[in-house]
Amino acid sequence: MKSHFANLKLGPLIVSSIVTIGFFGIMVVVLFSPVTIDDKLARLLDVMFGNLSAAFGAVVQFHIGSSAGSKAKDDLHSDLLKALAPKAADAGGGNGA
Repeated sequence: MKSHFANLKLGPLIVSSIVTIGFFGIMVVVLFSPVTIDDKLARLLDVMFGNLSAAFGAVVQFHIGSSAGSKAKDDLHSDLLKALAPKAADAGGGNGA
């Protein structure tokens, strides 16, 4: 059986890594910042944290949710079509017209 990571493309892996690191990085800054931040910066960090929270949820859903299951199903269909293609070509080649 193939590992989930064997089929993972580089693009989604990079985006997922950036979102995850950004999510936890902003969370640490917001929660444990030892310096006083002004209201403008606090609002900006709140917005960034909210957006990264939503993106982090999407990353989790992609890797363990319905997107991963849908991709596995698509891969299975692709493998089946590749396996059936030579048989279909052999069966339909006798016409000659």
